[in-house]
Amino acid sequence: MKDSKPFGKIQRLPELNKKFEELHMGLLEKEAAIMDPLVHDDFLKVKEVLDTKSFAEVLRPRINQRFDEIWEKLRTSSDIAAIKNIKLESDTLKIKCLDEIDEYERAHQPAPEPPVAPVVPGIEPINPTPAPTKVKTKRRKNVSISNVAGARTYSIETEQDIDKFLAEMKQKLMNELEEDTIITLS
Repeated sequence: MKDSKPFGKIQRLPELNKKFEELHMGLLEKEAAIMDPLVHDDFLKVKEVLDTKSFAEVLRPRINQRFDEIWEKLRTSSDIAAIKNIKLESDTLKIKCLDEIDEYERAHQPAPEPPVAPVVPGIEPINPTPAPTKVKTKRRKNVSISNVAGARTYSIETEQDIDKFLAEMKQKLMNELEEDTIITLS
């Protein structure tokens, strides 16, 4: 690069280019090997929740496809920055899938059955006027631990450092908490 007369070395370009490609591929494979378990862990968290639902097979193909797209991107990307970004992409997809599962479950809740008056022979049944009952259900809010902790690195040396860290996390979780809400950290 700094040689003032590089023309005599042009014949080395194919060899240098091949060496660069090998080094670059090695870096890509190393970064992908770091990201693959993170994506797999996010997928397993979603799968674990989905497996507990009776409607799992309705959402499973779409969720599997979306994670397959991330794995394909991880295998085929030639950009280190794109591979490093897959951690965030996978975490975001995990939260979206968990939200989608909760939303589907809420939308397909069976309607409560009206009370049935007992039938007594010889007496005309009385149809009681059912009192409208509103079942109060808590909404589930999925929050990523990495979003709560942020992209910061914490140095903890003393008990006061732990208390400071926990106070920050508590404040962030309190900001997420709403009435009739259950926060799920993942």
